[in-house]
Amino acid sequence: VPGGTQVWLLALDRQRKLNDGLDRLEELKEFANFDFDVWRKKYMRWMNHKKSRVMDFFRRIDKDQDGKITRQEFIDGILASKFPTSKLEMTAVADIFDRDGDGYIDYYEFVAALHPNKDAYRPTTDADKIEDEVTR
Repeated sequence: VPGGTQVWLLALDRQRKLNDGLDRLEELKEFANFDFDVWRKKYMRWMNHKKSRVMDFFRRIDKDQDGKITRQEFIDGILASKFPTSKLEMTAVADIFDRDGDGYIDYYEFVAALHPNKDAYRPTTDADKIEDEVTR
């Protein structure tokens, strides 16, 4: 009956591959409705709930403290933080954060993506300056 064992193992392997394919298909289906603004708001609420500051998160990922991180460091950092997202979503999010397409996300790109309604380089009002200091 060794042949029967082989058939059983092949069937198990086939079942695993089918389940993996189904999981991937469901992830792609869910991703079809991806909205960055919804993701951004959910992320900011999550950070606020954890009492985390955006700058502290960026600094933790930016090991050499040069003010920029690679796309992969960004993706891995968010996934490691346990924020509820997927690798597929994070690839799309990294594309949005890396505005100049150089493969790196600098601090200003990071802040600009999370706070799209203000110029990340220059706070304009006193309230913006205070908020900028608080988020650093």
